[in-house]
Amino acid sequence: MKWNAREVLEQQGTLCSFSLSEEFAPIEVGGEQLAFIEPVTLWGEAVADEREDVHVMATLSAKLHVVCARCLEAFDFAVEAKVGETFNSKPDPQDSEAMVYTNDTLVFDGLVEQIVRLELPIALVCDATCKGLCPVCGKNRNTEPCDC
Repeated sequence: MKWNAREVLEQQGTLCSFSLSEEFAPIEVGGEQLAFIEPVTLWGEAVADEREDVHVMATLSAKLHVVCARCLEAFDFAVEAKVGETFNSKPDPQDSEAMVYTNDTLVFDGLVEQIVRLELPIALVCDATCKGLCPVCGKNRNTEPCDC
């Protein structure tokens, strides 16, 4: 997911709106592949300062196809998060994790993946009331009774 920030760099101090949407490949989390079921969208505003660093304030929206940790049924999990990031015009030797842009282009791929990972709960559960699988017979206690 890339955005050409030439306009915002030419108008330092002025907020510029942007909106991006792109298909993303599945990401691996905890040994499982999580697939995005619709394009990831990122929209918001950006402003450049006198050092030509670009400050981005945006909202990220994504939907993933996941498996419930209790009942093992597949379900869709929505992610929506506020994003605030600065893209530096030059690498910062004191901050190896700083985002740096080149040729006026901001690349959001790594940031999107990082935010999605941070927004995922430790255990993905289809519903707070999910009863899970019976530990004895393995039946899904949400859909069928078990006499164990």
